[in-house]
Amino acid sequence: MATALKFPDPFKFSALNLALEWAQWRQQFEWFILATRKAEKDEEVIVEVLLSLLGRDGVKIYETFSFADANDAKKTVPVLDHFTDYFDHSKVKYLTVLVFISAIKSRVSCLTRGL
Repeated sequence: MATALKFPDPFKFSALNLALEWAQWRQQFEWFILATRKAEKDEEVIVEVLLSLLGRDGVKIYETFSFADANDAKKTVPVLDHFTDYFDHSKVKYLTVLVFISAIKSRVSCLTRGL
């Protein structure tokens, strides 16, 4: 029965809120691994499944990670945590852009009102 489960939905690298998209996708992935009993297998295989599901964009991001212990690059939790940190950083960039856009709109509004 567990083998009939579908894979997690594709990760949307174009999502506006990557931190939220990642949190939801990670939960789906963890449920999938648990439900298919893949957690009982070699962690390196699970990391390979993760990267396969994330596709080329995910692999490109993964290749930028630095691990304190080289073996952590083949362990599920450290890899997932690195992705979480990466996408949380993206959230900060997203919020910075929103603040910038808000400031621009405010100045344009002042100019159009003649202030």
